[in-house]
Amino acid sequence: TVENVEQYYLSVDPWDKYRMLRALLMQENPEIAIIFCRTKRGAEKIAKRLHADGIECREIHGNLAQNKRDHVMQSFRKGKFDVLVATDLASRGIDVADITHIINYDIPEDPEAYVHRIGRTARMNKKGRAFTFVGKDQGDELTKVENLINMVIPVAKLDDWEPRPTPADWLESPPIPGLSGDAKPIVNRMQRTYSASAPTNSSSDAAGTNPITLPAPVRTLGSKIPINRRHKRRR
Repeated sequence: TVENVEQYYLSVDPWDKYRMLRALLMQENPEIAIIFCRTKRGAEKIAKRLHADGIECREIHGNLAQNKRDHVMQSFRKGKFDVLVATDLASRGIDVADITHIINYDIPEDPEAYVHRIGRTARMNKKGRAFTFVGKDQGDELTKVENLINMVIPVAKLDDWEPRPTPADWLESPPIPGLSGDAKPIVNRMQRTYSASAPTNSSSDAAGTNPITLPAPVRTLGSKIPINRRHKRRR
């Protein structure tokens, strides 16, 4: 399955993640997409913001009652909305044909979860695309994924994307309990060099030095309609 999925990662600052998500959805215009988040609260917030921007979606996570989850999945399979926002806990029951895009809004800490996530697409010998948002301090998580799948995931960029400077009111995440001040820092993926034991790939772009511009996806009749105009909001 991994071999049939076009995989990319996008380097993004935490304050720009939602803006990049929306830009990616508009550029890719997926037929059917799943956005994966680490937390239930994160899934709820993203779904709410997408609705506010006119993109029909639903969220599925552990806080939903089973009958609610079943209803969401039934609607997703019937094509009543095109974007599902999910957590890993809730993703085990996702078995929907023809999913074209997987977006890892939060890169998983467990690399096995990455394989499970992107396995939702490229079913029945079809092609699929997977995008992973990676912060500058998340190189270690990305390396674990690459070692597991035995390939280097190329870095990509969006057309006309310009990162924003750090907002004046931005608050850094609190320190992680148990880490001392002299703890070894996480490897910066953008400055990393690959050793002989790392996954091999002959492309310099894949090593993160020269981001590639995303190739245009194949358009079908359904995906030619802008994603924010396909359905009326029913929430």
